[in-house]
Amino acid sequence: MHSKDLATFRRESERLGVQHTTQLKAIESALQKLVDRGDEGSTASSAAIELSTVQHMMAHVRLSERNITKELAIIAGLGFESRTVRHSAISPAHKESFQWVFRTNPKPGEQDATMSTCNTTDSGEHKPNLLEWLKHGGGTFWVSGKPGSGKSTFMKFIADHPATRSALSHWAHPLPIVVASHYFWGSGTGMQRSLQGLLQTLLYDIFRHCPDLIRIT
Repeated sequence: MHSKDLATFRRESERLGVQHTTQLKAIESALQKLVDRGDEGSTASSAAIELSTVQHMMAHVRLSERNITKELAIIAGLGFESRTVRHSAISPAHKESFQWVFRTNPKPGEQDATMSTCNTTDSGEHKPNLLEWLKHGGGTFWVSGKPGSGKSTFMKFIADHPATRSALSHWAHPLPIVVASHYFWGSGTGMQRSLQGLLQTLLYDIFRHCPDLIRIT
Protein backbone atom coordinates (compact mmCIF):
# COMPACT_ATOMS: atom_id res chain seq x y z
CA MET A 1 0.00 0.00 0.00
CA HIS A 2 1.21 3.54 -0.71
CA SER A 3 -0.08 7.11 -0.81
CA LYS A 4 -2.10 6.45 -4.00
CA ASP A 5 -4.04 3.66 -2.26
CA LEU A 6 -4.73 5.89 0.74
CA ALA A 7 -5.97 8.67 -1.52
CA THR A 8 -8.33 6.20 -3.23
CA PHE A 9 -9.69 5.04 0.14
CA ARG A 10 -10.20 8.64 1.23
CA ARG A 11 -12.11 9.57 -1.92
CA GLU A 12 -14.37 6.50 -1.71
CA SER A 13 -14.97 7.00 2.01
CA GLU A 14 -15.92 10.64 1.41
CA ARG A 15 -18.21 9.70 -1.48
CA LEU A 16 -20.13 7.23 0.68
CA GLY A 17 -19.91 9.37 3.81
CA VAL A 18 -18.06 6.61 5.67
CA GLN A 19 -16.15 7.54 8.81
CA HIS A 20 -12.82 5.83 8.13
CA THR A 21 -10.72 8.69 9.46
CA THR A 22 -9.32 6.76 12.43
CA GLN A 23 -8.40 3.68 10.39
CA LEU A 24 -6.77 5.71 7.61
CA LYS A 25 -4.75 7.72 10.11
CA ALA A 26 -3.57 4.48 11.74
CA ILE A 27 -2.43 3.14 8.35
CA GLU A 28 -0.65 6.40 7.53
CA SER A 29 1.10 6.30 10.90
CA ALA A 30 2.22 2.70 10.39
CA LEU A 31 3.52 3.44 6.89
CA GLN A 32 5.39 6.50 8.11
CA LYS A 33 7.05 4.45 10.84
CA LEU A 34 8.16 1.94 8.21
CA VAL A 35 9.68 4.74 6.16
CA ASP A 36 11.41 6.18 9.22
CA ARG A 37 12.84 2.79 10.12
CA GLY A 38 14.15 2.35 6.61
CA ASP A 39 15.85 5.74 6.71
CA GLU A 40 17.42 5.05 10.10
CA GLY A 41 18.72 1.61 9.21
CA SER A 42 19.66 -0.94 11.84
CA THR A 43 22.71 -2.60 13.32
CA ALA A 44 23.43 -6.29 12.85
CA SER A 45 22.62 -7.01 16.49
CA SER A 46 19.12 -5.58 16.20
CA ALA A 47 18.35 -6.90 12.69
CA ALA A 48 16.20 -9.81 13.85
CA ILE A 49 14.10 -7.64 16.17
CA GLU A 50 13.81 -4.95 13.51
CA LEU A 51 12.68 -7.45 10.88
CA SER A 52 10.02 -8.89 13.20
CA THR A 53 8.71 -5.40 13.98
CA VAL A 54 8.53 -4.44 10.31
CA GLN A 55 6.75 -7.68 9.42
CA HIS A 56 4.21 -7.07 12.18
CA MET A 57 3.56 -3.51 10.97
CA MET A 58 3.20 -4.64 7.35
CA ALA A 59 0.71 -7.31 8.42
CA HIS A 60 -1.28 -4.63 10.25
CA VAL A 61 -1.33 -2.41 7.17
CA ARG A 62 -2.43 -5.27 4.89
CA LEU A 63 -5.18 -6.32 7.33
CA SER A 64 -6.44 -2.73 7.62
CA GLU A 65 -6.42 -2.41 3.84
CA ARG A 66 -8.49 -5.58 3.43
CA ASN A 67 -10.94 -4.51 6.13
CA ILE A 68 -11.53 -1.07 4.61
CA THR A 69 -11.89 -2.54 1.10
CA LYS A 70 -14.57 -4.98 2.34
CA GLU A 71 -16.36 -2.35 4.39
CA LEU A 72 -16.55 0.08 1.47
CA ALA A 73 -17.82 -2.67 -0.85
CA ILE A 74 -20.57 -3.70 1.60
CA ILE A 75 -21.71 -0.13 2.23
CA ALA A 76 -21.73 0.65 -1.50
CA GLY A 77 -23.78 -2.52 -2.08
CA LEU A 78 -26.41 -1.38 0.44
CA GLY A 79 -26.95 1.93 -1.34
CA PHE A 80 -29.50 2.33 -4.14
CA GLU A 81 -30.28 5.15 -6.54
CA SER A 82 -33.52 6.36 -4.96
CA ARG A 83 -32.32 6.06 -1.34
CA THR A 84 -32.28 9.80 -0.59
CA VAL A 85 -34.92 10.95 -3.09
CA ARG A 86 -37.87 10.95 -0.70
CA HIS A 87 -35.95 12.76 2.05
CA SER A 88 -34.89 15.45 -0.40
CA ALA A 89 -38.44 15.81 -1.75
CA ILE A 90 -39.98 16.49 1.67
CA SER A 91 -40.40 20.22 2.18
CA PRO A 92 -38.37 21.57 5.09
CA ALA A 93 -40.34 22.83 8.06
CA HIS A 94 -40.49 26.51 8.86
CA LYS A 95 -37.92 27.16 11.58
CA GLU A 96 -40.67 27.92 14.13
CA SER A 97 -43.27 25.33 13.07
CA PHE A 98 -42.29 22.37 15.25
CA GLN A 99 -40.11 23.96 17.94
CA TRP A 100 -42.79 23.04 20.50
CA VAL A 101 -41.78 19.37 20.29
CA PHE A 102 -38.50 20.13 22.08
CA ARG A 103 -40.15 22.12 24.87
CA THR A 104 -40.99 20.43 28.16
CA ASN A 105 -44.32 22.26 28.40
CA PRO A 106 -45.63 23.38 24.98
CA LYS A 107 -47.81 26.46 25.02
CA PRO A 108 -51.59 25.95 24.64
CA GLY A 109 -52.52 25.50 20.98
CA GLU A 110 -48.89 25.35 19.93
CA GLN A 111 -48.99 21.71 18.81
CA ASP A 112 -50.49 21.11 15.35
CA ALA A 113 -54.05 19.89 15.87
CA THR A 114 -53.84 17.66 12.78
CA MET A 115 -51.16 15.48 14.39
CA SER A 116 -50.71 13.75 17.71
CA THR A 117 -47.72 12.25 19.51
CA CYS A 118 -47.87 9.39 21.94
CA ASN A 119 -45.25 7.49 23.90
CA THR A 120 -45.78 3.87 24.90
CA THR A 121 -43.71 2.48 27.75
CA ASP A 122 -43.45 -0.98 29.26
CA SER A 123 -45.22 0.09 32.43
CA GLY A 124 -47.90 2.12 30.67
CA GLU A 125 -47.83 4.64 33.54
CA HIS A 126 -45.81 7.77 32.79
CA LYS A 127 -45.85 8.93 29.16
CA PRO A 128 -43.13 11.57 28.69
CA ASN A 129 -43.00 14.07 25.85
CA LEU A 130 -40.56 13.58 22.96
CA LEU A 131 -37.64 15.39 24.56
CA GLU A 132 -37.94 13.35 27.76
CA TRP A 133 -38.30 10.17 25.73
CA LEU A 134 -35.15 10.90 23.70
CA LYS A 135 -33.16 11.47 26.88
CA HIS A 136 -34.53 8.76 29.15
CA GLY A 137 -37.23 6.72 27.44
CA GLY A 138 -37.76 3.29 25.98
CA GLY A 139 -40.46 1.59 23.94
CA THR A 140 -41.91 3.29 20.88
CA PHE A 141 -42.85 6.91 20.33
CA TRP A 142 -45.76 7.16 17.87
CA VAL A 143 -46.63 10.08 15.63
CA SER A 144 -50.03 9.91 13.92
CA GLY A 145 -52.10 12.23 11.78
CA LYS A 146 -54.34 12.57 8.76
CA PRO A 147 -52.92 12.20 5.23
CA GLY A 148 -51.21 15.44 4.24
CA SER A 149 -51.03 16.70 7.82
CA GLY A 150 -47.25 17.07 7.65
CA LYS A 151 -46.03 13.88 9.34
CA SER A 152 -43.12 13.42 6.93
CA THR A 153 -42.06 17.05 7.35
CA PHE A 154 -42.35 16.63 11.11
CA MET A 155 -40.22 13.47 11.15
CA LYS A 156 -37.60 15.04 8.86
CA PHE A 157 -37.46 18.02 11.21
CA ILE A 158 -36.87 15.75 14.22
CA ALA A 159 -34.34 13.48 12.49
CA ASP A 160 -32.23 16.39 11.23
CA HIS A 161 -32.48 18.65 14.29
CA PRO A 162 -29.36 19.06 16.49
CA ALA A 163 -31.57 18.92 19.61
CA THR A 164 -32.38 15.30 18.75
CA ARG A 165 -28.71 14.34 18.67
CA SER A 166 -28.05 16.27 21.86
CA ALA A 167 -30.86 14.47 23.71
CA LEU A 168 -29.86 11.06 22.34
CA SER A 169 -26.23 11.68 23.33
CA HIS A 170 -27.47 12.17 26.88
CA TRP A 171 -29.38 8.87 26.64
CA ALA A 172 -26.50 6.90 25.08
CA HIS A 173 -23.58 8.34 27.08
CA PRO A 174 -20.78 7.30 26.97
CA LEU A 175 -21.51 5.42 23.73
CA PRO A 176 -21.76 7.22 20.37
CA ILE A 177 -25.11 7.59 18.59
CA VAL A 178 -26.26 7.09 15.01
CA VAL A 179 -29.50 8.57 13.71
CA ALA A 180 -30.76 6.42 10.83
CA SER A 181 -33.96 7.23 8.98
CA HIS A 182 -36.05 5.94 6.08
CA TYR A 183 -39.09 7.56 4.49
CA PHE A 184 -41.57 5.22 2.85
CA TRP A 185 -43.16 6.59 -0.29
CA GLY A 186 -46.31 4.90 -1.60
CA SER A 187 -45.92 6.36 -5.09
CA GLY A 188 -42.17 5.80 -5.24
CA THR A 189 -39.95 2.97 -6.47
CA GLY A 190 -40.11 -0.60 -5.18
CA MET A 191 -37.23 0.06 -2.80
CA GLN A 192 -38.97 3.16 -1.45
CA ARG A 193 -42.07 1.12 -0.66
CA SER A 194 -40.52 -2.12 0.62
CA LEU A 195 -39.11 -3.60 3.81
CA GLN A 196 -35.90 -4.33 1.90
CA GLY A 197 -35.53 -0.63 1.14
CA LEU A 198 -36.06 0.20 4.81
CA LEU A 199 -33.45 -2.32 6.01
CA GLN A 200 -30.85 -1.35 3.42
CA THR A 201 -31.26 2.35 4.19
CA LEU A 202 -30.93 1.84 7.95
CA LEU A 203 -27.92 -0.45 7.57
CA TYR A 204 -26.31 2.00 5.14
CA ASP A 205 -26.64 4.84 7.66
CA ILE A 206 -25.45 2.73 10.58
CA PHE A 207 -22.46 1.14 8.83
CA ARG A 208 -21.17 4.33 7.26
CA HIS A 209 -21.05 5.95 10.71
CA CYS A 210 -19.77 2.81 12.47
CA PRO A 211 -17.95 0.69 9.84
CA ASP A 212 -16.36 -1.44 12.57
CA LEU A 213 -19.80 -2.98 13.20
CA ILE A 214 -19.62 -4.72 9.81
CA ARG A 215 -17.03 -7.13 11.20
CA ILE A 216 -19.29 -7.94 14.16
CA THR A 217 -22.47 -8.70 12.19
